[in-house]
Amino acid sequence: MNNKTRLVIITGMSGAGKSLATATFEDLNFYCIDNLPPNLLPSAVDQWLPPRKPENVAIVVDARAGQFFGDVLPICKELHTRRMEHFARPVLLFLTANDAELIKRFKETRRRHPLITKERGIIDAIKLEREMLADLSENADKTIDTSNLEPEGLRRIIRDTFGPSHAQERLMISVVS
Repeated sequence: MNNKTRLVIITGMSGAGKSLATATFEDLNFYCIDNLPPNLLPSAVDQWLPPRKPENVAIVVDARAGQFFGDVLPICKELHTRRMEHFARPVLLFLTANDAELIKRFKETRRRHPLITKERGIIDAIKLEREMLADLSENADKTIDTSNLEPEGLRRIIRDTFGPSHAQERLMISVVS
């Protein structure tokens, strides 16, 4: 078992569950950073160089980065090839869902898709985001399609994939009456 700490870079479609994923990583005692501009990713990772206490880190980078979003894939590739003695190989986690489900989720939450403009509605915004994310999707280490998942299903997949593998590291609750 590798004792190095984990670095997970979370990206994917808006509405696919990145906020829920981040909360789940926090429950797994990951240090989480949301909406980090991609160009700050290498320096953010460097914050965990010794003598700092190593801890697992999950960083969300997505379409909210706007004009800087094109830098995500080259930076992720650089982090994959970079020799990091304090982190295991970074994992690029990509969350997606089908268009109908994304539209439904935005209607239910009444939140605005980050790429909607006066000229671009929800359908075109989702299409544009899918095009922007195509290379990241193809290069992801792990992809989770949340179209047919309940929130607990996504939590379970993340816990099973990224959570502690040793029984003594897992949370244990004893109820005695």
